Amino acid sequence: MATFAALTITDALSGHGESNNPVYPQENLLPVWASLFDLGLEVLRPWPGSAIDGQTDEVTLWVKLPDGTLVEVDTWKLPGLITFPLSLKLPRQYLVAGVSQIHIEVHTDDGTMHTSERALFTIDPRTPLDDATPDEPWVPEEITKGPGVTIGYLNAHCNVVKIEIPAYSGSQYGDTAQIFFGPPNAPKVAEVLIDPSAASTVVALPRHLFARDGSGVRLLHYKIVSRAGIASQDSMAEFIRVNFAPTSNQA
Repeated sequence: MATFAALTITDALSGHGESNNPVYPQENLLPVWASLFDLGLEVLRPWPGSAIDGQTDEVTLWVKLPDGTLVEVDTWKLPGLITFPLSLKLPRQYLVAGVSQIHIEVHTDDGTMHTSERALFTIDPRTPLDDATPDEPWVPEEITKGPGVTIGYLNAHCNVVKIEIPAYSGSQYGDTAQIFFGPPNAPKVAEVLIDPSAASTVVALPRHLFARDGSGVRLLHYKIVSRAGIASQDSMAEFIRVNFAPTSNQA
């Protein structure tokens, strides 16, 4: 029995393996939206002796679920000439939390059996902070009191305002912080990768974010988003004072 290359999981996120920096532990992690649909699979290259005109191969898809249960998903009879990449589907009902394993077995027209190598995929339903409210961002005291963010402050701080996202329990490589700044229902203005090994993650907000709307009080908050795309609640907010009028040469 010959083996051939593992199935490709078309919607899986990249970034697993020692050649990546940082190294994400989840192999073939599915973004949250992908787990809502049947999972797309591809056989990139022909298996040995794949069917040509007048021949028929039989392909069986198997999945080993996180609890160890091995399930025969479906079998297809494929008349030749089979064209590659060959697309298959794993029904959504088999997409459960944890790490699953898939492979196919092929019975060629002459009765020979081949099997693909095993491929893993991961479904991580984790909500950052277990859906608790994140702490407020850490901001310099001088921008919440007194004059706030002024032209002088920006000139003295390389035209940025540095804030920090405090560390939180359960953080993982691949989590990001989305930063929101402005009036109520403020837009997202930045997104940064969280460093789980640090006491905080520093974010440098550029001058133009403060110059564009002139003086006033703005809200600053964030949310944490897992690598699978699952967001936490909005954090507690800080009120930021901005104290200068917009002009064309400040943006």
